[in-house]
Amino acid sequence: MMTQNTPASQVIYPANVSSLKKAWTYTTGDAIESSPVVAGGIVYIGSKDHTLYALDARTGAEIWSYTTGGAIYSTPTVVDDVVYIGSRDASLYAFEARTGALLWSYTTGNGIESSPAVADGVVYVGSTDYALYALDADTGDILWNYSTAAGIQSSPTVAAGIVYVGSWDHTLYALDATTGAKVWSYTTGDRISSSPAVANGVVYIGSQDQLLYALDAGTGEKLWSYQTGKIIRSSPAVANDIVYIGSHRGTLYALDARTGSERWSYRTR
Repeated sequence: MMTQNTPASQVIYPANVSSLKKAWTYTTGDAIESSPVVAGGIVYIGSKDHTLYALDARTGAEIWSYTTGGAIYSTPTVVDDVVYIGSRDASLYAFEARTGALLWSYTTGNGIESSPAVADGVVYVGSTDYALYALDADTGDILWNYSTAAGIQSSPTVAAGIVYVGSWDHTLYALDATTGAKVWSYTTGDRISSSPAVANGVVYIGSQDQLLYALDAGTGEKLWSYQTGKIIRSSPAVANDIVYIGSHRGTLYALDARTGSERWSYRTR
């Protein structure tokens, strides 16, 4: 279980939900679609008001903020005291995590809604200019890019030397993380906004064709798919041999990660 080494006081259970109390709130200048990331006692989050905020995790007090030239849909990634985030101003930014000092930025050809992934000193991010970029995490120098046939909103995932990312061209790509060479690709029936999850040699991805796919991570061979009945923009999560996915049907599904058979589902509306 994910909570097995976590103190009981820090875990939310059905029995203690009623006792939860609001600790603090912080209001930005517009809607928030970015997800918060907590590292070193600081909460990092982007807003559609064009700004990345760093807030004290205990008090909500602002430590620093940085205003980009466009709305931020991207979720920040924090690695080695550096915060990486994309903006719809077409740039990927790297900041010193404690102070907010700008270390570098890299401008792509269109807005970035993808969230960056960092592995082995390389930061990967997709852009709606149709390309996936691999940049030196320390300097922002470009190492390679790979062009698809449509915009990339999906966030890349790196596993075993391969970077996986979906595109609005309906296709999931598996690229060599070092060179950017295509290892394989798999085409679904509609746009992919979902971000891939990789577990036990299998890559899982949702598509707006209403299906969740399970593909062999090494070859791209389809192992199974599951029809949800509505488009999928949610990203799958895998734990304890179960893959979880939501769809626009208003339902969360729990599927056997090996076979795709439904374990249970929960209707939210």
